[in-house]
Amino acid sequence: MKGFDQNPFWLAVVALAGEIEAWMSLLAFPTHEIRRWEPKKLRMHIYSVSATIARTAR
Repeated sequence: MKGFDQNPFWLAVVALAGEIEAWMSLLAFPTHEIRRWEPKKLRMHIYSVSATIARTAR
């Protein structure tokens, strides 16, 4: 695929990723304030923990 034919697929992937992240926050943290955090803050605080553990656990 070339040109603008790729746009609908890219849009669907990005929308799906946003939905998964929103549902993950609601299901994993139902009563905590984390579920209202913005995606950038989630990446910084939640997702970086596993990266730190993987990097330091040699």
